[in-house]
Amino acid sequence: MIQKKGYSTYLRDWRVKRHAERHVRRGVEPLQHVVAEKILGPAPDLATHEEYVRLQLEAQPDTRVEQWKEELGTAEQSLAQHPSRHLLRPAIAAFGIAEAFGLNDLLRTQGIENPTRLILAIAGTCVLFFLTKKVAETIT
Repeated sequence: MIQKKGYSTYLRDWRVKRHAERHVRRGVEPLQHVVAEKILGPAPDLATHEEYVRLQLEAQPDTRVEQWKEELGTAEQSLAQHPSRHLLRPAIAAFGIAEAFGLNDLLRTQGIENPTRLILAIAGTCVLFFLTKKVAETIT
């Protein structure tokens, strides 16, 4: 907010509050109500107004929502079942070994010698698995 010289939001709010209290004591109707009534006319009776009653009926909650929630819950439950961990662990180990062999081959084509190549391949595999785990955690 731009501050002007000699301008105080506290004083402005205090003045507005003071004038509003004075208007309430005197029975002065706020100007926005007068303008709105002149433009829109008198407020309709909402109990008998056709459009309001129609909108209220349309705004009622759908009776099928509970059924949809139950169907969604059963679908989520069926999707949440994971394969057995006894099958998942050897599969992850096999993917890790394959990744290490791939990185080893890539480093061999770059001309890096064997002891360093094997260490870098294992380290690269660990880094890639760690990054994959972090990405999977942020997605879920």
